[in-house]
Amino acid sequence: MKEWNLKVKSSVEEVAEKLDASFGSVKGFVFNMKKDRNGLVTFKLRKRGMYAFQILYLNRIVANGKIAKADAANESNVEILFSQDILVYIMISVYFIGGLGLLVSALFFGISNNINALLVGVILLTIGISLWFDIKRRFEKNIQKYKKLFAEVLDVK
Repeated sequence: MKEWNLKVKSSVEEVAEKLDASFGSVKGFVFNMKKDRNGLVTFKLRKRGMYAFQILYLNRIVANGKIAKADAANESNVEILFSQDILVYIMISVYFIGGLGLLVSALFFGISNNINALLVGVILLTIGISLWFDIKRRFEKNIQKYKKLFAEVLDVK
């Protein structure tokens, strides 16, 4: 998870309207916003995945944010927390658990007399590790894209 804090020279209502106007009607995003009685606005933004193969190859970052009134007049504090979608963690876990399960069963329990179970376990574990490094690298790159997108929408420099 990565956190990003910024100040916007607009009121909370104006910032919420800008975000809703920019992301509320866009078909590629899922945007939810809730307004609190205390003037706090929370939102959640993520890209919509239409097909199963997009789980790993699409930008699967979830942006959870809060918009609060700042100390100065007509300013707002925007706090955005970027995290991966839970499906990405599930996919990586399946490879790790499957690979480790096959390795443990082949090595310690002697279920397989041949090397096939050991080979498949090593392959699954290698795929899981390489996916983890690739997703970690793309996570940083996609956060920069989201930051640029939010900066353009909110007129932040």
